[in-house]
Amino acid sequence: MPNGDRRFGDFMMMTVWLILLAMFNAMAVGLSFLLLPGNWIMVMATIGFAWWQWDARPFSPATLVVIVLLALVGEVVEMFAG
Repeated sequence: MPNGDRRFGDFMMMTVWLILLAMFNAMAVGLSFLLLPGNWIMVMATIGFAWWQWDARPFSPATLVVIVLLALVGEVVEMFAG
């Protein structure tokens, strides 16, 4: 298999995995509406995916930190909102 075909195949598989992650995270948003920990499920799924595909670098470490911080801010807002 020529090298260019392999890179295209890797790109397509990463695209499929990212679409599946987005679909899973959308389901987790739905869990939030049921008062379940959907935000944290999204955070753990995204961090797990980034760890699993670490060599491909789908997300930078800074992006992962921002995701965790946004989830924490969401928890604080939820706590004060009641």
